[in-house]
Amino acid sequence: MNEDLDRFEGMTEDEIEELNDSLLDEIGKRITEYELRTAIVNPAKIKQLEFVHEILSILLEGQDVKIAKKVFKPFKSMGSVSVEGAEIKIRYPDIFMKIASFADNIEVYPLVKEAVRMTFTFHGVTKPIE
Repeated sequence: MNEDLDRFEGMTEDEIEELNDSLLDEIGKRITEYELRTAIVNPAKIKQLEFVHEILSILLEGQDVKIAKKVFKPFKSMGSVSVEGAEIKIRYPDIFMKIASFADNIEVYPLVKEAVRMTFTFHGVTKPIE
C-alpha cells in the first residue's frame, strides 16, 4: 500500500486536485455509459425494496417520521427507502435486522434540522441486457 501512496509524494495540491478531477470525470463517464445501456427491471430486487418499505411503515407506525420510497433514482439501476424524523425508535429489532439484510447499503446520519435520516439503498433494480 505504501507504494501506492508513494506516487503522490512530491505532487502539488493543484496536481492532486487535477488527478482527483480526472478520476471523477472517468467515474462519471462509466456511470453514464452503464446507465445508457438497455435494461430490464429486476423483479426480485423491486420486491425487496417494496417489502422493506411496507415493513418499515408497520414497524414505525405511530411515530412522527416520514418514509419515502424512490425507484430508479438517482440512477435507473438504484432505488431506496428513507426514514426521516427527530427520533426513530425501532420496535422488533429481529424483524428490522431481517429487512436490513435485503438492502445493499444502509446509512444513518444527522440532518441540520435536528432530525436523523436512515436510508436503505438497493443496487441492481434493473439489469442490463446488452
